[in-house]
Amino acid sequence: MAALMDAGYRIQNADISTGLIIAGASSADKVQLDLRGLVVTREAPIASVFIEELSDGSSVRTSFALGRATTGIAGNGERIVQDPKLYASFFTRLDSEIAERHAQKIENASEFDASSEAGDIGELPKL
Repeated sequence: MAALMDAGYRIQNADISTGLIIAGASSADKVQLDLRGLVVTREAPIASVFIEELSDGSSVRTSFALGRATTGIAGNGERIVQDPKLYASFFTRLDSEIAERHAQKIENASEFDASSEAGDIGELPKL
């Protein structure tokens, strides 16, 4: 979720039991004049990410699309974005986020080990 949020997406739905995350980004309106009159088309980026736990780690699948809504009779739908640079950028960002969290986990564990060895139990809760 952090990688999506860093890319400008807002999490709309996240289900830990299925591993599915749906996120959307800011939409852009296009106004044009055609035979139907003044038509407004709104395109909004949508990301779907599926995370699956495997015996030796995790698998991440993602798809990016542009949701399209047009005033009038026709034009609503979704178009899958197939730009390899977009996917490469997302997975680079995801790898960076995972590496950063892994480094924090190691740092926190080593700080805990150091304080345990020194006999520092920290501040006790008040009763």
